[in-house]
Amino acid sequence: MQPRLFAMASGYLCLEFDAYGSELRRSVCTYLVDGLGVGRCGEVVDGWDEGIAQSFCLGEVVLESGWSHWADGDYLQSVSPAGDELLRLLFAAIGPDLLFRPL
Repeated sequence: MQPRLFAMASGYLCLEFDAYGSELRRSVCTYLVDGLGVGRCGEVVDGWDEGIAQSFCLGEVVLESGWSHWADGDYLQSVSPAGDELLRLLFAAIGPDLLFRPL
């Protein structure tokens, strides 16, 4: 299953991993925290068909995180132009073999 990057109705970008709890998502999230020093903020909310995880926050960059049956898995979504740029860089670092190789 291939992740995808697309513009949401808000105009900001969303990175869908097309899987639940994948190694790819874990690698990206670990890189955000350990590699870039991004913190976690917000609450965790679980629902029947959707869940909200803690967001990734660093200054003006916020990537909201969660899972949804509609997204067929986990996602990260931006709420700002700076977040869009970060999602573009993260997506570009995903190889066709689904390994994450940050630049």
